[in-house]
Order: sequence, then structure tokens, then C-alpha cells
Amino acid sequence: MQAEQIRDALLTVTGVLKDRSGGGAVLGDSPYRSIFVRNMRNSPDELLSSFDLPMFFSSNSSRNTTTTAVQSLMMINSDRVLGHARKMAQQLSETSSDISTQISQAWQRVYGREPSIDEVQQSIAFIDAQTQQLQSKRSDRNEGKIETSKLPYRDGQAVRFMVDDPSLKLAVAHDDVMNVSDFTIETFFQLRSIANSGTVRTIVGKWDGDKRGPGWRIGVTGMGSRRKPQTLVLQMFGELSSGKYGEAAIFSDHHIEMNTPYYASASFQAAKDGKPGKVTFYLKDLSNDDEPLLPAVIEHHMASKFSNKVPLTIGSVSGRNAQTFDGLVDDIRFVSRALSVDEILYTVERSVGDAIGHWQFELDPGVMQNSVNDRLPILAHGESIIALSATEAALVDFCHALLNSNEFLYVH
Repeated sequence: MQAEQIRDALLTVTGVLKDRSGGGAVLGDSPYRSIFVRNMRNSPDELLSSFDLPMFFSSNSSRNTTTTAVQSLMMINSDRVLGHARKMAQQLSETSSDISTQISQAWQRVYGREPSIDEVQQSIAFIDAQTQQLQSKRSDRNEGKIETSKLPYRDGQAVRFMVDDPSLKLAVAHDDVMNVSDFTIETFFQLRSIANSGTVRTIVGKWDGDKRGPGWRIGVTGMGSRRKPQTLVLQMFGELSSGKYGEAAIFSDHHIEMNTPYYASASFQAAKDGKPGKVTFYLKDLSNDDEPLLPAVIEHHMASKFSNKVPLTIGSVSGRNAQTFDGLVDDIRFVSRALSVDEILYTVERSVGDAIGHWQFELDPGVMQNSVNDRLPILAHGESIIALSATEAALVDFCHALLNSNEFLYVH
């Protein structure tokens, strides 16, 4: 099959395809047909481009047709294809608990035919062998997972947050080491939407959403923002330099484009000794090498007492009104001092002194682990968490194998 056919077939057999008759372009990880997927010259969809999708900015008499190791590796290792296999396995399990029935339904979905007796027996043997192997190897990879995706122009994994499905909650339990006077928060992210109101889409924060209580968060403003919509903001609640409790909404005035990957950081220095404090923002559009790292130094009057005992949360604030992020979030680094431009992650990706946590969402040292030390791991909650038994994981592996088979990928 051609690139678009493979992507659409994956959506169809796994039951996630959504129909539409028109509308704007969508990203490659959306559940809509490939005809609606936008084509970016510098950042093509990984699945489509690996199967020879034309670039569309020049005419060709015919498409390239290749069979390469890159295609096989992408189908085996892609988070998106693994996600399709999990969805397919879940639907099979919900339909029937009988393994032979599940195998028959899988064959009908993927190949459009009934399996032979030998194929059923071989499939059962495969699932049994995988179950035994997974039972003998307990690891955090099988105990709990979160859906990951790829941030354009970045290697590795990112976490996808969806405002329409805010069930995913990622939090790092409070520790007194997080209560600091100055700090730097850094992240890589891609924004998919903003709120129609002034509500901030939270990237990371340490606040429960109650303006009467202390805390802070960094995010992107909504359409109804009192200052500027679609801009980076560090929002803080605590004691002002006047001695009164209040809010300091510190806007960078950097415009955040939708569906564009960014590096962003905010280095906070508290107001003290009668002098205003300052926040140094840095923003970099990762898709545009010609655009420089954009700094912004903003003065403020937040002095102290913005510390609290609530967890550090990623993609939302704690509390009932989560104010969830919509898009992808990659690395999060939290440092207990204001970093200079020579120390930030965009300039040099190395460890720095006084780092409290650096959460990278990678298999090494672990998707939920803190790469600074063995403390302060991410705790994941919600219906979006993937917790599979060995039997369920083996069925996922079976579905994944079918989606990688020649009979599925090639039209005879």
C-alpha cells in the first residue's frame, strides 16, 4: 500500500478512524484520513514520509516505491503504531474473553478473512509464549505506561495532553527542596489550542488553582487574556514587595504559534530590599533555524511566600480546575536558581548545579524518572494510564505483529 493507505488502514482496523467531510488541515496523529493531514516541508509526518509520501512542492511523474529498514524500524518502534496495537487489543478484549474468538476477529479486521486452523494454533502459541516471557520480566514498562508522541525537531518522546480528555494527571510529590526563592523552569512544548476565555493552558506549575493560596505556574494565555492572548506567562501568587498578598502575572509578550515546537524557560528572581524582581524568559522556535533565541526581561513585585506543599504538576494545576494543557510537552527541568543563557537547556543540554529535577520521559532512566537523582519521580494518575497484565500485554504484541505483517502492508 501507499503511505496514505497504510495510515488510513491502521486507523480503520484499530477502530479509531473518525469521519469528516471537510475542514482544516490536521496533524498526523489525529484520527482523520490522511487527505486532511497537513504537509510540512521541514517537518513531514514520520509515518507518511517513511513510506515515500511525495513532498508535493515539485512535480514528479511517479512516486518512489522503496522497501527499507527504516520503514520496518518505524513500524516496530513507533509510539503511534504501538498505540494502535493497544487500541485494537482493547477492543478485542471488550468483545470477547475467548482467545480463539479474539484471534478470529483480529484476522477479520487486519486481513479481511478467517484464520486457518494452523494460524489459530500458531497465534495461541505466540500469545502464550509472550505471556510467560512478560510474567518472568517485571518492569515499569509493563506496570504502567502513558501515551507518548514525538515533538517535531526533537529526538525521543514527549507526552501528549488533550483538553478534550483531561484524565491524564502527572505530578511530582511535594518536597521541601522545591520551596525556593529563585528558580528556573524549562520545557520543550507544542501547543495545539488555547482557551476561548482568558484561562491559561498550564505547561507546568506548583499551584492548586486557588487564587487565595500561594503558588506558581507557567503556561500560555487564552483568547480573553487581559494582557495579550497566546503568549507565555509566569503566573505567581504570594507576598508582594508591598507586604500584601497578591498575584503577579508576568507576561513575556512572546507570541506562541499553534502546532509549532518551542523551547521555553523562565528564570525567576524575587523582589527584595525595596528593589523589583525580574523574570528572564527565553523562547526558541525549533522549526526555524533562522530565528534567534528570543529573550525578554520583565520586572515584577513578587517577593516571597509563594511556596506551598502541593505537588509539582505537568500539563495542569492540581485541584479541581485543572486548566489542562493541549498539546505535547517534552523535557521539564526545575532548577533552584536563576540560570544564565549559557546554562539553559537550549544552549547546552548538560546537567547544572542546583537542579531539583529533570524529567525527560525517556526509557532511560525511565519515562517517569528524574534524571538528576533517584528521588522525585513522576506519579501518573487517571484513566489514560496504561496498566496491562502480562496476558493483556501479550495480546497487544500479537496485534502489533499483525500490523507489521506483509499480508497487511502489501496488496496482492
